[in-house]
Amino acid sequence: MATESDSAPRLAEADKRLPWLGLCVAVLVFGCLQLVAYAVAGVFEYPLDDVYIHLAMAEGLAQGTYGLNLGEAASASSSILYPLLLVPFAGSEFQRLLPLFWNLLAVAACGWLWGRVVAEADAIRAGGFGRMAPVLALVGPIALNMHGVAFTGMENSLHTAASLMIVLGCGAFLRSGKVSPALVGALIAAPLLRYEGLALSLGAVALIAVNGRPRAAVGLALAILLPVAAFSAALLGLGLDVLPMSVLAKTLFSAQGLSATGRVIANLFHNLEVPEGLYLLVLSLMALWLAARPRGQLRHLVLLAGLAGVTHLLFAHLGWMHRYEHYIVVTLAAALLLGLAAQPWRAGPWLSLALLLPGVLCFQPQILREYVYNPAAIYRQQAQMARFVHDYWQAPVAVNDLGWMAWQNNNYVLDLWGLASAEVMKLRLSAPADGWAGPVMARHGVDVAIIYEAWLGKALGPGWMAVADLTMNEKIGKLGDWRVTFYAATPERAAQLRAKLMEFAPSLPAGTGLTFRNAP
Repeated sequence: MATESDSAPRLAEADKRLPWLGLCVAVLVFGCLQLVAYAVAGVFEYPLDDVYIHLAMAEGLAQGTYGLNLGEAASASSSILYPLLLVPFAGSEFQRLLPLFWNLLAVAACGWLWGRVVAEADAIRAGGFGRMAPVLALVGPIALNMHGVAFTGMENSLHTAASLMIVLGCGAFLRSGKVSPALVGALIAAPLLRYEGLALSLGAVALIAVNGRPRAAVGLALAILLPVAAFSAALLGLGLDVLPMSVLAKTLFSAQGLSATGRVIANLFHNLEVPEGLYLLVLSLMALWLAARPRGQLRHLVLLAGLAGVTHLLFAHLGWMHRYEHYIVVTLAAALLLGLAAQPWRAGPWLSLALLLPGVLCFQPQILREYVYNPAAIYRQQAQMARFVHDYWQAPVAVNDLGWMAWQNNNYVLDLWGLASAEVMKLRLSAPADGWAGPVMARHGVDVAIIYEAWLGKALGPGWMAVADLTMNEKIGKLGDWRVTFYAATPERAAQLRAKLMEFAPSLPAGTGLTFRNAP
């Protein structure tokens, strides 16, 4: 029976076609998804308004402000690194295409790296995977939803690519004892792209330490933690919290009325309410079980992935187009594939395929049923709200959907959801009385709000007048609400708002309309 050490010569001759198969299928399906979404929307648009939060943060950076409003610091981005990648061409249409560019590169990298994992597993396994190897290379990117997460335009696919590099780098280290430059770069980049990357990166450091390289592990830990700590110090220096508001928002929301232990338990049960949470649990338990089998050092890699999976279920979130859990699902699938290849089981290739296929059922139905329509929904709602504010109103507003409104807008935007305001976030999550937003808006000189009435209508308080509703003829995609309401603080301002909206109404695209309230 061949061992992992026996496979070293075969690894050097691993099938170089498999990475290109993975890359081609990932890019092809991503391109098809983009084309279908474009055909539905009639324009190019992202399926999440959050993309524009990153773009607006990048625009602020280009003007010397870490924030959305010039001269006012705010930590609205959930990623340390991603806004920096979007700074080129700030404020232009070229900048708007940068998330598409980075995600095209990311999905290609994810597909290629997945193919590398399959090739290495094929080389490790005694007798190889045979005809199953190209099947795994082709099925993996689709089953693991690489196209769907890249479609969001967010930083998550870049994080997944870094996570796959960690898996491959740790596997190579366990076989050779060498820490590659690619592994070092991925360990540092992962938490800079998403804070969840700290668990996998520091876990990999522990793996390196217990496998004979403690000094290297100490150096790597410092290289991982110092940039994150420096960023937190910079936030504190700007008068902000130690973590971005988008990160604290989830923590604060889940903390209401619960102890620390209660928050963890509640988060676990919340994550297990959806199919992708159960899928992640199965993969994590499978990894922990496989790691307990005494066969070769790759079990440490599988153990690392299993522990990271459990950590995500306990402390992190799932959802929003399946992007939060993407990196750990792909990490587990890759580590399991390598771990199963080291086992002598005849059914190993079929078991590897069986672990992938549930991902199709977890992720693809919602893409086809809802998410492919999201660009059309964002265009008909958020893009039109922003167009009104940018081109017609041209004055400060308060909103609950921040992205499109803040990008390329020189007027003040007050975020009533709190991603760009620690003051608003803490106030909103403290169960305040009705009317809590009125004084905040008055302090910022804002007398018009464009919000979801169901979310924040009661927050405005007495005296505010609902002038009109922006509505959609079809409930397509997945939005916070299907109706956006325009409010004004005074009758005089309401009359001005009504006049501007009547001027704006004829320019609305098909599928979107304005319904006026309280006609004079």
